[in-house]
Amino acid sequence: MSYATAQYGKYASDDLPSREVEAMALARVNRMLKEEEFSPNRQKALSMNQRLWTLLLRSIDSVSMSDTLRSDLMAVGSWASRYSLSAMNRKISLAPLIDVNANIIDGLRGQ
Repeated sequence: MSYATAQYGKYASDDLPSREVEAMALARVNRMLKEEEFSPNRQKALSMNQRLWTLLLRSIDSVSMSDTLRSDLMAVGSWASRYSLSAMNRKISLAPLIDVNANIIDGLRGQ
């Protein structure tokens, strides 16, 4: 079991709403992306981001939402996964990932 899956499961089993669990997981990954962008742990942070988005995309069909929102989230999640993989192989800015994650966090928290 991956670290991202374990962390998600750890919080999902508590009494927190799933949206807050997802926001917390994204916030944790976002902190890692910010802190590790220029460090040797960059790959680990990007891998965590990619795995978390993969996990979120796998669970998207189990959540009640409009088809338009589902489609938009699938597109954003797919982009985030691809960008994470691309950034593992090239020294490109992580700002786009950080911004997307922050926007999704705000949406999950109703801000």
